Amino acid sequence: MRYPGNSVNSPSEETSGAAGLASDELSFAQLWRNRAPLRHKADEVETWNKRIAETPNNYGPSAYSLAFLELAKLDADDTVFDMGCGAGTLAIPCALAGHQVTAADFSDGMLAQLKANMPEHGVTESAIRPIKLSWEDDWQAADVARKSHDVAFASRSIITDDLEGSIKKLTNTARKKVCITVVPGCSPRCHAGMLQDIGLTPTGHQDASFAFAVAQELGLLPEVRYIASERCEAFATPEAAFVKYRAMLSLTRENPRGASLDAAESRMKEWLQCNLEQVPASSLDAKTRASIVPRSKESAGRNSCGSNSLPGSTQVARTSATSPAATNAPACAPRAAEPETLVAPTVSASTDANAEALVWIPKKKRMVTWAFLSWNAPDALL
Repeated sequence: MRYPGNSVNSPSEETSGAAGLASDELSFAQLWRNRAPLRHKADEVETWNKRIAETPNNYGPSAYSLAFLELAKLDADDTVFDMGCGAGTLAIPCALAGHQVTAADFSDGMLAQLKANMPEHGVTESAIRPIKLSWEDDWQAADVARKSHDVAFASRSIITDDLEGSIKKLTNTARKKVCITVVPGCSPRCHAGMLQDIGLTPTGHQDASFAFAVAQELGLLPEVRYIASERCEAFATPEAAFVKYRAMLSLTRENPRGASLDAAESRMKEWLQCNLEQVPASSLDAKTRASIVPRSKESAGRNSCGSNSLPGSTQVARTSATSPAATNAPACAPRAAEPETLVAPTVSASTDANAEALVWIPKKKRMVTWAFLSWNAPDALL
């Protein structure tokens, strides 16, 4: 590939250290490594351990799993290596379909939840082999031999500082095929619809473009398809939604500061007032109930009207048609005291103590698009 003549940087600046390249060629693998310090850093293992401890039911099989496996098109007797397996998003449905799975993750918390999820879904211990492993580890030393599995997965987990090295490791593990998912657009941490509605532009990610280009540089022929998945979201209070969404303002090209930040927050409050609706927790599916964001500590001790209002707003609490609350109730009608924190339910709605608690959900769902890349694994090692 020829280096674009109107680029700000020279080829030598972008490809320094890339061996074997002509002076006017561009190495996407080296470009990715050079730009690693500028990207959002991947969460540390402690972060994932904390997340799974707080919301254990939010990381299992889902509609996303079904879409991924439909695109993967596994043969009946394929063995699967699932890198970054989490709590079993892909490993569990693969095992239920009769595949032998090696499920790898660097988080002890995720692996523990995977083991807990297996019997709940009717998966035997012999169907999935969990191992603790990171992208930087020596995989062979961890008993993951080269060409040891038919198919290798990396679902939302392959974006590392050395993308080329990660693609090589995954490809060398597979005998037949590799399937990965990466972000083609804005961060999955964003509610793109909300940001666009208030006049901000979500920061773009080029992960899919780089993954495709690096795979091609390695002589692979990746195919690309897309998965649109809904990010489950519910809140104990409107204030909890405000706090979570406010953090998204920094993930925009405008990255507002000072007066512009105040203006953006004001527009976001108006958006929340129009888009949040109150429903019983029992009306939500289990995965959405597991996503409930608790009220913040700052709101503890406030009366009902205060705790269900956005900071600095005069919002009148609204309920949906399915809510048992009276539609003509005064804005600050007295209500029974609520607990300081709404714990994510872990049992069925019929026995869930929080099943009739009222929670808040956005009318405009938070959608995330993933690029599904797949390629055939070569016979020779990369």
